[in-house]
Amino acid sequence: MKTTRTGGTLAGLVATVALLFVVMIGVGFGMGWVSVSDNPDKSTIEIDKVQVKEDTDKAADATKEFINKSAESLERATDDLEQSADELEQSTDDQTSPEVDPDAK
Repeated sequence: MKTTRTGGTLAGLVATVALLFVVMIGVGFGMGWVSVSDNPDKSTIEIDKVQVKEDTDKAADATKEFINKSAESLERATDDLEQSADELEQSTDDQTSPEVDPDAK
């Protein structure tokens, strides 16, 4: 007997959103972006937007630097490969093979 799941897609979507929310809160606490204070009169959750901005700017700068270094490294590797190919071609051209006379036995 075949059973079908109804609402499976919606449940998966809700679970994914909930998981992302939990991860973001965990990262926020870990990075010091989110703090909770509990007083007898009220409880508050504070988000340090300045710290979030500083950290995201640092991450963006580090990413740009990584990309630039990777591009430079790739360019150097390409140049080295082209130089090696040119040297190999030159050494192959310099080597002469003896001519073989097909009629000689």
